Amino acid sequence: MNKISKNKIVYLFGKGKAEDRADMIDLLVGKGANLAEMTNLGMPVLAGFTITMEVCTHFHQHQIFSDCFRRDVEFETKDPSARELIGYVE
Repeated sequence: MNKISKNKIVYLFGKGKAEDRADMIDLLVGKGANLAEMTNLGMPVLAGFTITMEVCTHFHQHQIFSDCFRRDVEFETKDPSARELIGYVE
């Protein structure tokens, strides 16, 4: 299985703050970048996270999320139950 890069792959948004920006569209694709921009503009957006296009491509090629992605989501969200949500998607 191909490895996902060690670059940041999970970007959080919510409560009026986002780690990503609209100009990151090449990394996050349209929906992720737009959610970040709406959050940064103060629009009411439910908290969540965006994954990079690299992670999305990996999933479509292998039909499974890598363990490093699962750990990153759990670490970034500081929520051990987030790992279960990813398993639900698969």
